[in-house]
Formats: sequence, structure tokens, C-alpha cells
Amino acid sequence: MAGSSWHNAVPRPSAATKVKYNEVSSKFWNGVHRTLSGQGTAAENLEMLEVELTELEGSGW
Repeated sequence: MAGSSWHNAVPRPSAATKVKYNEVSSKFWNGVHRTLSGQGTAAENLEMLEVELTELEGSGW
């Protein structure tokens, strides 16, 4: 079993988001935090996150 966790490892999305990874990660964390702290529903916060990430992406990562 030793080392088997690497077989199922999933890389961070930094390859997709490139230099904007930290900002994407922060926006995601904030959306989850808002939901868990009762500041809107999961659906509302997910919709807001989608808008924020679309704006951040612009013409590409």
C-alpha cells in the first residue's frame, strides 16, 4: 500500500489556470466559506463564483 496514494493523485488546477491559480483558489475558498457561514445558498454562491471566474479568465488563463 505504501505509495499507492500517488496512483490516484490529482494535480492542482494550476496547469489550467496558470499564473492566476492563487486568485482562482482564493475566489473558490471565499465562495465555499460564504456558503458554510450562511451567507447565501450554495447555488447562489456557485453562480457568483462562475461569474467571477469568467471575468478573471477573460480571453484565457
